[in-house]
Amino acid sequence: GPTGTGKELVARKIHKNSTRSKEPFVIINAALLKENTYEKELFGEEFEDGNVSFGALERANKGTLLIDEVSEIPYETHMEIININIIGVINGIYSASNLLKNTSNSLCITTSSSSGIMGMEMIASYSASKHAVKGLTESLSSEFQRFNSRAADILPGVIDTPMISQEIRENLPKDGIWRLISSDEIAKTVWNAYNSDKIHWYVPKELEDLEKEVAKNPLNAREILKTSGPLSND
Repeated sequence: GPTGTGKELVARKIHKNSTRSKEPFVIINAALLKENTYEKELFGEEFEDGNVSFGALERANKGTLLIDEVSEIPYETHMEIININIIGVINGIYSASNLLKNTSNSLCITTSSSSGIMGMEMIASYSASKHAVKGLTESLSSEFQRFNSRAADILPGVIDTPMISQEIRENLPKDGIWRLISSDEIAKTVWNAYNSDKIHWYVPKELEDLEKEVAKNPLNAREILKTSGPLSND
């Protein structure tokens, strides 16, 4: 609704009377954010010294995130995500094209994401960009055959990096699709990808079951994400 109609008041009442009432209630007013800070406010930022500034998505974990004036999300922010996650990948592949063509049995490996399995709310452009990487990989796996090269991608879940807040770590399960994944596990998967013709590599492997559920029943898959994912509402 328009400004002044009480969206925040209603959201706070819903939060107060929900099972998440003791969890954080975080507000982002998109209209007040500058174009170059929106992504940092939403996703956070990792600095060169290892320190991390957590974004609103992680601060609101298990609670409620209200993005007010969502229609005012800068177009430039969407384009920045696309430029990094899609155009950046294409640029990297293009730069390596001669090496791929001139190296027998070469492999072009890209990183998609678990958000490339099904579109996720609140990160629409990011999720769409990871779907694009996945589709690009499928296309290139066919195109590259003519010069004896291959293409594959990694679809990781929650990787153990400083970007994962302590609050999220404490709520992650010890096993299953949303367990914390070590960088060593990712590296081993990349090595396995080189020694195989498989295109998509899910880390952990259980994420492939989610992919199958998306194809079978996308509405049910969405509920699985909402209730069991690292940013779930339960």
